[in-house]
Amino acid sequence: MIYVVLGMHKSGTSLVAETLHKSGINMVELPEEYQDYKHGLKHERQSTCKINKEILDDDSGYSIHNVPDQPLAPSVKKKMEEVVAACSIEGESWGFKDPRTCLTYHYWQEILPAHKVIAIYRNPAQVVSHVFAGCRRPDKKLIRGFKSISEWKTYNQMLLDIIRSKDATDALLLNYEDFMSSQHAIDKLSEFTGKPISDARKKDHFNFKEQHHPLLSFDIFSKKKVSSLYSELEDQKEKM
Repeated sequence: MIYVVLGMHKSGTSLVAETLHKSGINMVELPEEYQDYKHGLKHERQSTCKINKEILDDDSGYSIHNVPDQPLAPSVKKKMEEVVAACSIEGESWGFKDPRTCLTYHYWQEILPAHKVIAIYRNPAQVVSHVFAGCRRPDKKLIRGFKSISEWKTYNQMLLDIIRSKDATDALLLNYEDFMSSQHAIDKLSEFTGKPISDARKKDHFNFKEQHHPLLSFDIFSKKKVSSLYSELEDQKEKM
């Protein structure tokens, strides 16, 4: 079976991919010792990441302003087919993770044979706080914070639309906090994949207290789209 991991940047996709890889589902091409933030790979299959960047025509982190709606170029389609064929030869269970796949999944869906989607979302306050931690200048923090809120909406709306289009047997939706703190979420992943799950969580890396960020007070100007979308994700998770 093929597994596609979806989710916004800083929302737990690396953790899910690492968990699957350690549980016997091949998610990466390079040796395990290189699959971390130190080496910049973050448990991502480099061949699929490269294709996503080509589709989006953007090598930056988020690319939300370049979401394509044109037919897939034949040359790119061929590369996708070659990657899928090569990975399928290597073993029964494999997959890939790249947050950009939220934006390009409609193309991958055309190429991939039968597959399952594992999507993870995170409280927007935690995502914004994570982004803030990487900025020092107050003006850049403010700009980056508002951008991250906009990006959170774009990525997670697309994620939700994808999940809603799937049968329950083909899609699993996880909340990052649940996944970090409960055995129930691990058990759901095990049931969904039909495999025993190797726990890759590092609980000391997660701040459970950060559930709100001052910038989210401005959600009122977007008609509370962030808060309402988060509620929709929570409701959808409970249905699965």
